[in-house]
Amino acid sequence: MDTIRSQRTRFLTHFYNKMCENLGKKERLQLIREITEILHQTEFTCNSVELEELFRREKHLWECNYHPKDLENLHQPDDTRMCIKCKNVRPLVDFTLHTRQKVVAICQTCSNLKLSAIDKSIYKAILRSIRRDERQRRALASYAFIIQEDDIRFLVENIWHGHSALSQNDNRMELR
Repeated sequence: MDTIRSQRTRFLTHFYNKMCENLGKKERLQLIREITEILHQTEFTCNSVELEELFRREKHLWECNYHPKDLENLHQPDDTRMCIKCKNVRPLVDFTLHTRQKVVAICQTCSNLKLSAIDKSIYKAILRSIRRDERQRRALASYAFIIQEDDIRFLVENIWHGHSALSQNDNRMELR
């Protein structure tokens, strides 16, 4: 079944394939005109202004008789991403990839804001007491020496739901 979405995908793929071809000056300018008309006719939700600006710049450079090799920089993708939290487009170096992340999506600024709101002193104290107990038992190969404060926080909040499994006490300062 041919849906509207698949028709639209096929239509845009056609133009993408044309953009990837090595075209002459006239064909390239005609293709740029067609794509800018399509951008003006339809409502794109993301990056339409940036696309129009790129096409305008490329058209201007073609009209100034630049060599196609000089235009390759316009066709190279920038190492930028859009942060899903603050919606700002930032360079890729401003993003951090944490251990459990599969996709780079949150910039370092938003990540620092998110992490700074969590008081880790409780979880540090819990981890310190667990490690102390493991040292007293001479179990130096214990997982307590591998895990971090974030892992303890995950255990307390998501596994134990913020309360003791034995006494049902929900005061995190008393969890040891």
